[in-house]
Amino acid sequence: MAEYIVELRETSPLKSLSDLEKIGLSSKQIVSLFNKAAVGVFDKQTNATPSCLEISQVK
Repeated sequence: MAEYIVELRETSPLKSLSDLEKIGLSSKQIVSLFNKAAVGVFDKQTNATPSCLEISQVK
């Protein structure tokens, strides 16, 4: 799993949390995004990444 995370970090255009804020996400949306992704990683769900619709509904 560590190799997978390292690979994602190397290929991602987003290198920091501030990059997510630069594209318009609020801090609350970022936290929600990471929480959902973490649950997916630890539960080994295949659809762990929330959709844009799910992200935009966080207020």
